Amino acid sequence: MPLKNPARTPKEKANRGDCVPGKLTAEVRADFLRYYASGFSAYVAARKVGVTRTAIFELRRRDAEFAKKYEAAREASLDAMEDNMQDMANNGNLTAMFGILRAFRPGRWRENVKVEHSGTVDIPASFAQAMEQMQSAAGKAQAH
Repeated sequence: MPLKNPARTPKEKANRGDCVPGKLTAEVRADFLRYYASGFSAYVAARKVGVTRTAIFELRRRDAEFAKKYEAAREASLDAMEDNMQDMANNGNLTAMFGILRAFRPGRWRENVKVEHSGTVDIPASFAQAMEQMQSAAGKAQAH
């Protein structure tokens, strides 16, 4: 029975554009950044231009100029999401309203959680010490 997801050969990867610098032409880079800035995820934007997200991330890691453009596109994408959420809130979407209020007035609208602890916490120095403590506690529990 054949495997459902067999590993791809280097040739298959090259044909799909995985991490192949030649496929990341200036036009492909510009198209990716345009899709990404418009609100598509990095995964979808990469697929739309025929490369993988991994190839884009690798390019971002080794090319400082592209990394700056990537971050600018990311900010544009987040701005577009904020605008969409504002429109949804204006049309009565309560989830969007709360999202906007939490983002822009966190002091009043964020979810507040207060966790308090009293007593002591003993942290064993080693796994063996932790096992001894657990076994000792289990023995005491069985004795009662």
